[in-house]
Amino acid sequence: MALTIPDDAEAVFRLDLRAGERAVRVQVEAGGNQAFGAQFGRPEGAAIALRPPLEVAGDAVSEGGYGAFAAVACSPSVPSHGTEPVAGAVRLWLPPRGRATVTARFDVAPTPPWPGTDYRPRFDLAPYDGEPADEALRPDDGSVAPRSVLPAPIAVFGRSGVHIRLHTLPVSADGGGSGGTPTFAPGTPVTVFGVTHPPVPRLVLTDRNERRVHEIATVPVDVDGRFALYRWRADGGGYHEVGALYRSHRPDFADDYACVRSFLIADGGPPQPDAEAPAVAVRSRVLSVTRSGRTTVALSCPAEHWRRCEGALAIRLNGVRTQAPYSVPAGTRGRVDVRLRPLRRALQRPAARAVVNVLPADGGTPTQRRLPLRPRR
Repeated sequence: MALTIPDDAEAVFRLDLRAGERAVRVQVEAGGNQAFGAQFGRPEGAAIALRPPLEVAGDAVSEGGYGAFAAVACSPSVPSHGTEPVAGAVRLWLPPRGRATVTARFDVAPTPPWPGTDYRPRFDLAPYDGEPADEALRPDDGSVAPRSVLPAPIAVFGRSGVHIRLHTLPVSADGGGSGGTPTFAPGTPVTVFGVTHPPVPRLVLTDRNERRVHEIATVPVDVDGRFALYRWRADGGGYHEVGALYRSHRPDFADDYACVRSFLIADGGPPQPDAEAPAVAVRSRVLSVTRSGRTTVALSCPAEHWRRCEGALAIRLNGVRTQAPYSVPAGTRGRVDVRLRPLRRALQRPAARAVVNVLPADGGTPTQRRLPLRPRR
């Protein structure tokens, strides 16, 4: 079996059961075998999540079951890798020499896979005691040895993510601002360090204070994946979340980020409601338009945005309007190509300036700027 991430949204697995010469009761529990990051002691979300209920066909009689749901997240401000873990179980009575097939349908997380991410399900089999009424109606005298069943390894294709394990000294807490978040004195030097798998050229370290994100530094990563920033001092009191962001340097790698570390400076409290991030800026000074009705607009995305700025770029000229999508990584500048074919008639009439509107997809502050036209052959 093979999966292509994020194209394959579902994976289906089937478990065949067969009883011996005696009737048996067996509980079949299905779930993901290993979460993102579980091999390093910190699960950060499920690679696959069961879509209950389990389907049963054949000679078996179902005597109930259950579903188990959990939530995993880096912090309220940072989404988890993968999806929320979901597992489920069904209890079956099998007659002598009976056969049954249990079908489990899983949702596949669209998150880019990390090296070693396991997309296999695990089926746990165990005996159980039936209800008295069920025991009287369907007696069992066989036995089931508890065991786990795993399918063969699954080949995974698609852009690869980067697993970033982040730490600080003094020791900070997992993000979220819950109980146990340590408090540091103002001016305390903090060393931010960690390791990436696989190694990448560099990372951007960030600090979120009062829900505003700014870049601390860009740090190199060595051939073993190790990185460090020594004696950094948090700017301002209150609640802080330190994070690490990888920006793709190759087509076969996708942007990725670390689960944040949190701490308090002096007597700061828990996170406050989200503050509005700075608006996307229009860097173009003129609107240079070709005869075919094409133009390019330069935008800059402030580093306070998480990962990237996305939305629509709208241009209005002589009462006619057209727009194009934009997507610019945080802390960088980008250029947006716009085809002005709907404006070609408007271009034939004199106009002092065109109105350029930047409309963020997240509902943030829109930007408007008037630019003079410059015809270009």
